[in-house]
Amino acid sequence: MFISHKFHNHKIEKEIDGNFQTLLVNKIGGFFAWQDNTESRYSGFYHKFGNKVFKSIESIKLHDSSKIIKIKNNFWNFEIERESGIKESFFMPYGFDALVYENNRDISFDLLLDCKEMFDNNEWNRIYNFSEEDGKIIIEYVKLENEIKKYSFFVVIYSDSFKYKIKKNWVLKDYKYDFKRKDSPFSRYIFSAIELEGSKFVFTISEDKKKASEEAKYIFENLNVLKKDHQKSIIEFELRNSINVHDAEVNVAYLAAKLSLSNMLVYNLSGNISGIYAGIPWFSQFWARDSLISMVSLPRKDKLNLFLNYLEEFKNNKKISSCSVGCLESAEANSLFFKRAEDLMIENLLTPDEIFEIKNLLIEDIGKVLAVKTRDGFAVNGPKETWMDTEFNGNSRGGIRIEIQAMRLKMYNLAAKLTGERKYFELEHNLSKKVREYFFNGISLKDGIDDKEVRPNIFLAFYIYPELLFRHEWESVFSHAMDYILLDWGGFSSISKNSSLFCGEYRGCAEPNQSYHRGDSWYFMNNMAVIALKKVDFHKFEKNIKKILDTSTKEILWSGMLGHHAEISSANKFTSDGCFAQSWSSALYVEAIDEFLKK
Repeated sequence: MFISHKFHNHKIEKEIDGNFQTLLVNKIGGFFAWQDNTESRYSGFYHKFGNKVFKSIESIKLHDSSKIIKIKNNFWNFEIERESGIKESFFMPYGFDALVYENNRDISFDLLLDCKEMFDNNEWNRIYNFSEEDGKIIIEYVKLENEIKKYSFFVVIYSDSFKYKIKKNWVLKDYKYDFKRKDSPFSRYIFSAIELEGSKFVFTISEDKKKASEEAKYIFENLNVLKKDHQKSIIEFELRNSINVHDAEVNVAYLAAKLSLSNMLVYNLSGNISGIYAGIPWFSQFWARDSLISMVSLPRKDKLNLFLNYLEEFKNNKKISSCSVGCLESAEANSLFFKRAEDLMIENLLTPDEIFEIKNLLIEDIGKVLAVKTRDGFAVNGPKETWMDTEFNGNSRGGIRIEIQAMRLKMYNLAAKLTGERKYFELEHNLSKKVREYFFNGISLKDGIDDKEVRPNIFLAFYIYPELLFRHEWESVFSHAMDYILLDWGGFSSISKNSSLFCGEYRGCAEPNQSYHRGDSWYFMNNMAVIALKKVDFHKFEKNIKKILDTSTKEILWSGMLGHHAEISSANKFTSDGCFAQSWSSALYVEAIDEFLKK
């Protein structure tokens, strides 16, 4: 099939086979993850109600099942062309929990529903009620638990034709990708709700029936205006962000990654940023570590507003929560906050009052970590508290880790700059000296004080605190590591290929979590490595830098979820795996391209 990506002034096209995915978002936490033959229960139409994300539509199953010959990603909508001549288009207007589905002629299809909270896989007590009101089809979904309503919402259908047939059939659906991921359940009964016929449909979702009904009518009647507004916003985005290099693929991938990152932002009803999703579909929560890394490539205003959310949280709670749902503690969250604070100070985006508040929080936080997160002068983290937050065979990276030392050093360094007090200079000097003594042997940096496994965390350490080593020393460290973790296809494994813990296939070993941080190649880290290698010695590492960027560009454009950057790849071969649209992957790709283009 042909895949095309089209902004207003940039277009590329390629013939390539695959069961690709596409994504639309509404900027208020909802999204539509499409795949022609869905391979995961996480595909479908989602909506954010409160702090939870709910699914409604599983898929649209055409009665004409002819082969797809073209997918057109226009970045404000996407279009599907089939051998039979059918042309489908999908569109989500910003600010509405709505999906618009159009065709170039009247067609018939089955609407498959799987209404549920995203992670609620209980198949019992699912009730669908049908009614008609004012030319609309209303489907009420109710989930019961112990004969009591657990949650409910409405699906409203408004179309140019009132031709339909209620089906109410339960259909067993197998999910091939979930089976590959060893993420049960691998199959699930979904609801073939209704057969529809027509050429234009609006689906709206709400916990309030009246709201869903009114929005369906409004969108249907104002669709052309909504489309033009959305198209205009994409044209303006392109004008603000184009880099116009000689490589057409890089031009489009850069814009795509930047737009993907921006589309991960979630706004509240007041139009203010609530947070940024770590990834879509299943990481649709606000993770501090991911957010603070990802904000680097957001527009200045959005970056500042997202940071100020964390500043307010820090002031109120004296720490930053790891994520917006129950999750493990993060050893990096507070440190990354101060790293981004310094970045914003350099950009002159913070007021004197905000800098004063940050200084006080930093002083207080250093006092706390010295008391409870320090051993023999080193920063200490608990098991599964770093970004490598899985465990396998007792390996969970607790203890004294290289990137955590870099983050502590950054805190001391910033405190010294903001206060001018000698004790912070001394803390920085003493820890830097100890890290060099216990981690650095003149050739390589250990991943942990008692752990000689080679991992890519050296790139993160450089990204946070490059002052740790001289440039020629970093060159030696990177060269040494590349002998163990550089992959032929253009990435880095998350542990040495020679390690007994190494697993080369994504979730392909006996224990699903083994590969995640013990083999799988993380696109955000690959892109971060480009930044480090470029700054240390571009001429020495030029070939590696270009190959990594070529691979990331290829992944964004021609693999996985079209126009988005996936979470990870298997180590043994290039793949798009994990969460298919990951914020920090896109953010670091943009930052890597920006760094690559610097003279």
